[in-house]
Amino acid sequence: MVGRKMAVTPTVVEWVCHNTTLTEGITMEMIAVRSRAIAAIGHDPETLRMRVRFRDSGTYDFCGVPEHVFLRFLQAPSKGRYYHRHIKGRYPCP
Repeated sequence: MVGRKMAVTPTVVEWVCHNTTLTEGITMEMIAVRSRAIAAIGHDPETLRMRVRFRDSGTYDFCGVPEHVFLRFLQAPSKGRYYHRHIKGRYPCP
């Protein structure tokens, strides 16, 4: 996979794997993550929209997601556990 490195913290480095265009025409960088369930996540700090691409069940958008939630998601040792505890069902898009 070709990508460019993106440092989230001095100890956490992930790869920006591609861009994706949201329905509103906003381009969001998706970051590949190490997870059995989640392939990539992205966040637009201007609109507070987050996109999660699951390995087996598609891609989903979440609205009103604060940047600190996204950054903690990136840093979580278990992305699936963090998703279920802190994101799922909390940030619906209208």
